Amino acid sequence: MKQIISYFKRQTRNSRYVFPLLRGCSADPHIGYETALNRQNRLLKELAVLAGIRKKISTHVARHTWATLAKRMGYAVTLISEGLGHRDTQVTSIYLASFERSAMDELSNKLSALVQTA
Repeated sequence: MKQIISYFKRQTRNSRYVFPLLRGCSADPHIGYETALNRQNRLLKELAVLAGIRKKISTHVARHTWATLAKRMGYAVTLISEGLGHRDTQVTSIYLASFERSAMDELSNKLSALVQTA
């Protein structure tokens, strides 16, 4: 991690940020953030096309995927919460529950389809 931070040190010398993701953006930090986020999502979509992925990809999807996989691998909600930057584990629990419901809905639909074809 120290090597990565050192690598970007010159580029972020006059910035309050560790990485130069928001350089050249608007003076308004929120607009700069939105600009960087839109660029990152556009690049993720390009990577998905190159990888042959046909599902919608975004930083939001990546965050949810990371959290859901961590939960399924048995990691504590407190650790997942910290990784997501949530201040309250209850927020993380709600966040994870919405994806578990969608997985359950998908499972139910597949089982219903199997029963109907039997």
